[in-house]
Amino acid sequence: MSRYVTAFAGRRDGYQIPWALEEADRLEALVTTFYSKGLIQKLGQFSSQVQRGLRARQCPGVPNSKVSSSLRLELVEHLGRRLKIHPPKYWNYISRALSRRAGKIAERTQSNLLLYEPYAWEAFQRNYTKHNPAKILFHFHVHPDLERQILDEDTRQFPPATAWQKVDGEGDALDQKAGASWAWTLADQIFCASRFTRRTLLHAGASAEKCQVVPYGVDAPAEPPAGSPSQNFRALFLGSGIQRKGLHHLLRAWSNARLPAGSELRIVSRVLDPAMKDLLNSSSGIRFYPGVSAAELVRLFQEAHLLVVPSLIEGFGAVFLEAAAKARAVLGTENTCVPDLGTEADGFFTCPAGDPGALAQKLTELSQQLRDQPQLGMQAWKIARKHPWQAFRTALVERLP
Repeated sequence: MSRYVTAFAGRRDGYQIPWALEEADRLEALVTTFYSKGLIQKLGQFSSQVQRGLRARQCPGVPNSKVSSSLRLELVEHLGRRLKIHPPKYWNYISRALSRRAGKIAERTQSNLLLYEPYAWEAFQRNYTKHNPAKILFHFHVHPDLERQILDEDTRQFPPATAWQKVDGEGDALDQKAGASWAWTLADQIFCASRFTRRTLLHAGASAEKCQVVPYGVDAPAEPPAGSPSQNFRALFLGSGIQRKGLHHLLRAWSNARLPAGSELRIVSRVLDPAMKDLLNSSSGIRFYPGVSAAELVRLFQEAHLLVVPSLIEGFGAVFLEAAAKARAVLGTENTCVPDLGTEADGFFTCPAGDPGALAQKLTELSQQLRDQPQLGMQAWKIARKHPWQAFRTALVERLP
């Protein structure tokens, strides 16, 4: 049975793709940046914090012998962040280096390729002299062409007080010949995490026959988490405070919604676009958390009735499944994974993207409904239980040639 080389920086999706390949005895190699193994793991014994960090950069399901890692590329990323270099510049360098390495290994071992879109172009276009590898693309983000159109239209309809900033490269496509814009044109088969992501690729011209949806997963607990929501209505936003996540629409909607007295929106975001600050400061009934501990985040979920992230564009939105696994209803937009996962009867609610009026109306309705129907959180947990990571891994390898 044919084997595959996969590549990505960091711990993309918790190493689920190389894990899936290894379970099926189809992993040739994982090409990545820093990976915790060997002597480095032993060094972690000196600090519990270091141990946690090292465990996060290693997968028990992937043998160390099949990992080709590069500490040099990891240092490039850290140096780029420290020197405040424009992120696409060093990410382009990292992604190209990983892609070239994946292509070399595929050539040497006569293996196939299963690559995420930022790491595919160089490997896909390589001139293979010994074999013709299958080129499988996993598109975890929306196509940048439609992303730019949606964000530009949103800026025209809802101009910010100050210009939106490109936070950590958000909204910046990689070089046209190095990333998501063109890798799909060389792919034999394309996997997408959501129907919306698939739609953005079809919009760019990809073949419908090549594009398949394999949704992400979550490891939900066997029993629903303990704890009941607060008596007063509580909504939770968790994510980057940038245009793409729709936080500006949520702030407007919260101010205009007809909510019960004592309602509160809690925003957890380590990154906040400066253009959001005026909206945030002028809104009432909102608490902002620039960062929380794991224990505090558990408490915020326990007290919340609803996770709301009204993204303008989202390749998937793992936070929705994570909230459902905690037995909480979710509210997203049609441009996320939410329509793929469940219905309103399951605790999965949607509203049109970029429509603060519709969002305000939905918040008004849910502020009463979720207090009257607490079982909707339990229904969301049941949906999360139907989407374990094992199902993602199985579905992925079953569709490989």
